[in-house]
Amino acid sequence: MSTPQNRTMENPAREPQNEVRKRVLKKAQIVFKGRGAAIDCVVLNLADRSACLKVESPIGIPDSFDLVLDHATVGNCRVTWRKATQIGVEFVHSTSVDNHLALRAAREAERLQRSADHLARAQRIAHTGSIEQDLRTGVIEWSGETYRIFGLDPNLPAPAGKAFLDLIHPDDRAACETEALAHQAASAGRLSDMPRVALPFRIVQPGGAVRRVHHESELVLDQHGAAVRWIGTYRDVTEAYEAESRIAHMAHHDALTDLPNRVLFHERLDEALLRVRRYEEKLAVLYLDLDKFKTVNDTLGHAAGDKVLVAAAERLRKCVRECDMAARFGGDEFAVLQLRLAGPHEAGVLAERIVTLLSEPYDIDGQLVEIGASAGIALVPADGESAEQLLGNADLALYRAKEEGRRTFRFFESGMGVRLTTARRNSIRATRSQPANSVNARLIARGGGSSGQQG
Repeated sequence: MSTPQNRTMENPAREPQNEVRKRVLKKAQIVFKGRGAAIDCVVLNLADRSACLKVESPIGIPDSFDLVLDHATVGNCRVTWRKATQIGVEFVHSTSVDNHLALRAAREAERLQRSADHLARAQRIAHTGSIEQDLRTGVIEWSGETYRIFGLDPNLPAPAGKAFLDLIHPDDRAACETEALAHQAASAGRLSDMPRVALPFRIVQPGGAVRRVHHESELVLDQHGAAVRWIGTYRDVTEAYEAESRIAHMAHHDALTDLPNRVLFHERLDEALLRVRRYEEKLAVLYLDLDKFKTVNDTLGHAAGDKVLVAAAERLRKCVRECDMAARFGGDEFAVLQLRLAGPHEAGVLAERIVTLLSEPYDIDGQLVEIGASAGIALVPADGESAEQLLGNADLALYRAKEEGRRTFRFFESGMGVRLTTARRNSIRATRSQPANSVNARLIARGGGSSGQQG
């Protein structure tokens, strides 16, 4: 059976032998030498030294003319045969064809270089690198941005296999190994579709710096469903992750003391209560505040009061275990969540330690400030099964401690809410707000002299 290229030729015997013809279908122009006239044509087939042109009519076309292709003159074409709408030509000077093809190759190389430069610039701006692997040859290509993200020298061979896994943070390596095995299994099979993989993990650069990357990859399949290429992207999300972490920290921590705030305390307490119901664990909630704290603000100013709160928060941190939580609710009010409780006596020991340490003098800008602290304790499950109930009962116990002399602690007892009426609680709050010269607090100068008097 003859090929489509041979069917376009009227006299194939005159074709140059051993030429490889390519189907082109490119628009061109036939330029008549010396007359300045030109007619349009289409290049159907193109070889090194000949071509087949489609024209409206071969009549009137001279035996020799110039051919303009891709805005470049091939030149010196000689007609070798004619038929109804086609003519065959040979290139008298093959160097013209070579020059034309060389020009096309140079233009294509320039276009590819521009595309590569644009891609590299886009990856640099987006902090995203790429790695491609030809699954038929095993050749791996890293983009320049990938080298930068991983902190590697682009002049060195790209790491692969175990060398690549060694760049991943030890805690994240197992997940990446699982993904790599899945990729290998998928690339070995015949697939109709391959879902995209998305995986965040950390890498450790040669200098020890840890970066966070978000990796996505997919397999490129041929028409038979066989995987032929693997393409992966690596986006450096370190700065974005750190910014999100800072925002999340601010939403759950007190801006002054950096202790957990009421929101985070409630979340941890709710989680602990679920464990209590499931595993019958015991815990305690301590509600506490600083006695006569308003005196510091009134006599030394709010800046000094803030320093006392910061110092008190630091002391409170030293009193609790890693599994516990100390939080600031606002003003001079704090709370502690004590987990893994063996019995009520452990809550009492912790409360006594906190009251004692927070009641020791504070050195504020050269002055010793002496205040106090009181605490109320609610136990789980005896004193409540919800966060609101436990905090409310611990608050009642706190006011009982203040009513009975301050600088102490009390456990919640049933009936406290009846005995401690709203009016009485308001009275106690009013006492806390009395002027500095009528409350029991001392500001002792470093030299031993008193800068404030007891009421």
